[in-house]
Amino acid sequence: MDDTNWISDSEQNMASILTISKEFFSFTNILVNDFKAELMTTAKLTMITNSNGVSSPAPITFTTGLSSVTLTPKLHRSSVRYLGVWINLNKSRTFVLNQCKKEISVCCSLLRSKRASDKQLLYVYNMVIIPRLEYLTQITILTAKECRQIITPFRILFKNKLHMDRMTPNAILNDPLIYNFRDFYELQLQSKLNNFAVQLNQHSLMQSVTLLRLKQLQTQECLEVLPTVIWTTTSIHEHFFQFIAGMLTLGKKHSFSFITPPEYVNHIQPHSLTIRALFNDNKLFKKMKVSLRKRNLLYIEQLLTIDGSHLLFWADLRFTTFSQGLQSTYIPQWFKSLEQLLLLRPNFSREVKPEFRFNASHFKGFTPRLFLNKPFNAKHNNFVAIWSPASQGSIMGKVKNYLPDTDQLLIKH
Repeated sequence: MDDTNWISDSEQNMASILTISKEFFSFTNILVNDFKAELMTTAKLTMITNSNGVSSPAPITFTTGLSSVTLTPKLHRSSVRYLGVWINLNKSRTFVLNQCKKEISVCCSLLRSKRASDKQLLYVYNMVIIPRLEYLTQITILTAKECRQIITPFRILFKNKLHMDRMTPNAILNDPLIYNFRDFYELQLQSKLNNFAVQLNQHSLMQSVTLLRLKQLQTQECLEVLPTVIWTTTSIHEHFFQFIAGMLTLGKKHSFSFITPPEYVNHIQPHSLTIRALFNDNKLFKKMKVSLRKRNLLYIEQLLTIDGSHLLFWADLRFTTFSQGLQSTYIPQWFKSLEQLLLLRPNFSREVKPEFRFNASHFKGFTPRLFLNKPFNAKHNNFVAIWSPASQGSIMGKVKNYLPDTDQLLIKH
């Protein structure tokens, strides 16, 4: 039995999975080749050195019932083949790129000395080479330049066989009315985006996992809605190592859009101006994201006072529930830039420009605390102030009675 994949979060759980699977295989009379198994782990590897001074990962033994299985983990930079796709834990694309180049190189070497017509060469390219490259790169995102570099040797061979000049425009080969060469980069767009759309729309566990990953990506990128609704970057280089983010970037770069059902939009309240909207520089916002995620900051409204008229000091954010009490004396550069954008008179007050004022219907993450002399004594002058969303102001009153059973106050104002 081949191509079985087991995933676990610990060595103990993996041993348990292997024990159960081994019992099933024994019951159904299935033979499993343990010696062909490959082990990959994200944990830090323990290295051992042999007598020749060569270091390698230490083997790990899994106890499966009455027997045991000993496997040597792969190095994080090593690639492992699974169902024709090569995977490594460093998320490096080098191995797959070299495979694609080797595929073209071998094919060109075989055809260089053969007598073949243009139709035969075209058939080999469109029906043999391109599908193989598509299969090899199904989880690897390539740039247009990399696709050209991979295909260039075969284009040169094709032109040479037809006694065409090497500098003949590739448009002649790609023209559907002449040779109709399949463009590798266009094929990548078609196949990957189509598979991603199927992944999103398939009502199965795959869809649930994909939606969960999209919500994680939404948090990571500080977005107010699911990334399929709003995606800002078009630089593929930023998302080489995240397949879903790479798919969204490809779609954005080439003006593809995804229609997201309302129940999946995952819109984070409130619907006001986001912090991201004030920063057009993606490189600057990329540095800001870590700080924003730590304090769960998304909207400008979170940085304002309850009435929306003044900007909070950086130190005051620790009193909000969404910032989880994080304290920092260092004021980040992005917050200083934000002060210059939002404040009406930055050097004199914290008053916000009128266009950035947002009326609140809640306490904006501040936890109301009751400061009251306890036990309650009616002889003391206990005054309290509460915020009224209706009047957008505070209401003051004198405490007439305290109800300890329900922790409520009777106030006269």
